[in-house]
Amino acid sequence: MKARRYSPKSVEVYSRAIRDFAAHVGKRDARAITGRDLEKYRGGLLDRKFKAASIITYFRAVKLLFRYLEEQQIIFENPAAGLPPMRQTALLQPVPSEEEMQILLSQPDTATAVGVRNRAILETLYSTGLRRQEALDLKVSSLNLQEGRARVMG
Repeated sequence: MKARRYSPKSVEVYSRAIRDFAAHVGKRDARAITGRDLEKYRGGLLDRKFKAASIITYFRAVKLLFRYLEEQQIIFENPAAGLPPMRQTALLQPVPSEEEMQILLSQPDTATAVGVRNRAILETLYSTGLRRQEALDLKVSSLNLQEGRARVMG
């Protein structure tokens, strides 16, 4: 995943998923894992009250692991190959009303440098639809103030 430039957060989440899978299955040899083991694991995630998005992420990590093992010829039959992908319906986040946004944007004290900064951050988030982590990852070198552009990696 690092070679394919996945974010450190994604690497961490997928690693956690693989460790969880290994602990659940309890088999030391990947060649001994079957499609039935994968179905039991999926059921186990449901039993543990994982949310649909987490189950999809954990299962995607397991499928990527088996694809990698197959590419490296460590296994010759991929037990995850025939499993149907899980899909989640897109959930739209609630959108604040114009009045709610005006209240939020009026909170920073723009008489101070910190307040101006905070107001600028809020304005940027609201006007662009940036996600929190994308905003946190912005660097000064990502900005082109002359053109009014920012390069965002998400």
